[in-house]
Amino acid sequence: MVSVGLRIKQLRDEHNMTMDELVEGINQHFDLPKPLSKSMISKWESGKNTPTLENVKYLSLYFGVSSDYLVGISDIRKPSQLLDMKGE
Repeated sequence: MVSVGLRIKQLRDEHNMTMDELVEGINQHFDLPKPLSKSMISKWESGKNTPTLENVKYLSLYFGVSSDYLVGISDIRKPSQLLDMKGE
């Protein structure tokens, strides 16, 4: 199973984003109770810490992926892809 930190790093790389850009983007788009910081992202990506469920929600929304994909439970990025697969 892929770690949440690896998925965050992969998504950030796919979007050509620095940690600072990710932090700024999420903090601007969402009214977080506790704003994200670069050190939080760094700890998540390195596996030293894991994001809270609330932060998983915001990261999933920001990147447009399911929370299951983000935390490594599934390799399907969006629930709509699962529905498409059932129709095949």
